Amino acid sequence: YLDLQPGEQVVTSSVTAFGNTTFSTHIPVDPSAVQSCKSNLGSAQVYNVSYLNASATNSSGTRYQSVLTGGLPPSPVLATIKTDDNATHNVCFGCGNKFPEPGDVNNPTTNIKQSKRRVYWYIQR
Repeated sequence: YLDLQPGEQVVTSSVTAFGNTTFSTHIPVDPSAVQSCKSNLGSAQVYNVSYLNASATNSSGTRYQSVLTGGLPPSPVLATIKTDDNATHNVCFGCGNKFPEPGDVNNPTTNIKQSKRRVYWYIQR
């Protein structure tokens, strides 16, 4: 459970990798406060929190980064890219300035093993 600011709402899907969960929120502007000839897209934040306890996963100790332009941020997308020298890098588009990599100091370690396949139950009536 994570407390958000008044009026703040989650507006994207989330992704979890390397102990980090990323999602974005938006706080709209009160329409009565906006002048007719000016645009105000509200404020947007990108959260990067530990999937175990919602603590900050960056060295600054903050759970989110503000999106400078406001508006509705894109949903985060994970990808692995290969560079010209055949090195692979994990990247996250829409995750803020830095997304944790395997072995980062702030990544929690866990012994949780989860099945990588779907599980179905048949309930006979």
